[in-house]
Amino acid sequence: MSHNPLIDEKKDNQVESEIDELALFRNYDPELTWTKEEETAVVRKWDFLVFPWVCVMFFFLQLDRGSISNALTSTFLKDLGINIDDNNIGTIIFISAFVFFEVPSNAIIRRVGPSVWIPFLMIAWGTVSIGTAFISDKTTYYVARFFLGVTEAGWIPGTLVYLGDFYTRAELGTRLGVFWGTITFATAFSGLISYGILGNLQGYGGLRAWQWLFLIEGLGTIIWGILSFFYLPKNPRFAKKKLLRFRDWVDERQERIAVARVFRDDPSKGTGQEEHVTWNDIWLALKDYKLWLHLITGFIGLMPNGPLSGYLPLIINSLGFDLIFSNLLTTPLYLFSMVFMIVVSWSSSRYGERALHSALGVLVSFLNVLLKKTGILLTAFVPATAVSKWVRYVFLFPLVAGFLPWHGIQAAWISGNMSPSGKRTVALAFYIMSVNLGSLPGSQIFRAADSPLFKEGFKVIIALTAVGLTLFIFQFFHYRFVNKRRAAIWNAKTEEEKEHYLSTTTDIGNARLDFKFLQ
Repeated sequence: MSHNPLIDEKKDNQVESEIDELALFRNYDPELTWTKEEETAVVRKWDFLVFPWVCVMFFFLQLDRGSISNALTSTFLKDLGINIDDNNIGTIIFISAFVFFEVPSNAIIRRVGPSVWIPFLMIAWGTVSIGTAFISDKTTYYVARFFLGVTEAGWIPGTLVYLGDFYTRAELGTRLGVFWGTITFATAFSGLISYGILGNLQGYGGLRAWQWLFLIEGLGTIIWGILSFFYLPKNPRFAKKKLLRFRDWVDERQERIAVARVFRDDPSKGTGQEEHVTWNDIWLALKDYKLWLHLITGFIGLMPNGPLSGYLPLIINSLGFDLIFSNLLTTPLYLFSMVFMIVVSWSSSRYGERALHSALGVLVSFLNVLLKKTGILLTAFVPATAVSKWVRYVFLFPLVAGFLPWHGIQAAWISGNMSPSGKRTVALAFYIMSVNLGSLPGSQIFRAADSPLFKEGFKVIIALTAVGLTLFIFQFFHYRFVNKRRAAIWNAKTEEEKEHYLSTTTDIGNARLDFKFLQ
């Protein structure tokens, strides 16, 4: 039995008309059919050859970005003559540069292609990380944070666009959950690295331990970035033998299946990575109120994660653990968070639902707050002598796990609901900007005067969590309403009216009446 997935018979003419012009350039065969087993074999190629490599790249991004939080448990602040508030200003500088250069970086991605630009960015921020090992005061610290923001800007949305060339909208949900799970794995692994480096390399070679931390992580980043230039294929059509690709990944038929299945899922992907981001793409994104709902949710919802991840080693230290050992204790927390994120993301893809699964992650933390059983209350409001430090530490698990699972789901949600391709690229860039802009006020939640328990800061986090939960529930009912309204209008049309609409409408992407939103 032949298989021609993810295409409604009523849309055959629409899909073929949109990509007829692409057939000459993209090897698309409108008549191609394939079995489910053949498609699974192609997807598994990407799962084993492309996706893990990109996740390792993301691992190094988070490793370099999170080095500061681990360095705080060493002599870093003292050596530079700065305090927690100065560190918060450095965070603001980093985020401001990151946000400002996000769209320009994505414009370059559309011109040269992600397979070239994202390895280049990786080498660039690895170089900045090595340079950070040699900063000496507040000014050079601020400069290093600025250039780290510049070089990391655009990498995440560019990578999401790149992965979209290999996977369908439905497939991206689980994979982006794993992709964002790399954040927690990297943070967990960084705790192990920091424990080894900060505990053993102080003074070695005349350098402070935190200097070795930046040097080692930066060097690893540069090496992987260079290898990525010669490994990553441009898209499914270019998965052929090359340096570091010792054989063809797909044969001719698998290549045609890989191209056809993604285009039939979303014909706008056929416009190509190399087209420029236009002002019209930006305008289409800006005027779509549905995107703004995602941006506001990202801005508020992820705001608590910044101070929690940035100061988690210090929070653990405040429970009564040794400073260096506190780095090690972050590892179990983030590994648990990674597993929770992957499970929630898998379930989201399995059942084709985004909003309620996103809300689940927030709910894990929020309900525990209300029940007075989370790390928030036990850390912030219960005296250290009242509860064993190990009991207080255990209650940090749901707190850390609750804030991140929805991040990958949200990105997959936007990728699936924003169309055409140029608009999607801009929308993803805006989303990454929104969550990073949320880190600006988020960086001020924990203040020096409120340390080490940050009681006032945790009160703010409780309020933000409640707002985030409300926004996710609202989006669920909103998309449900929009889909029902569109379905009612579409079903009220005669077959002739439907054919006329498909052949004459000027609506494009998700503005089309027959576009169904993921909810």
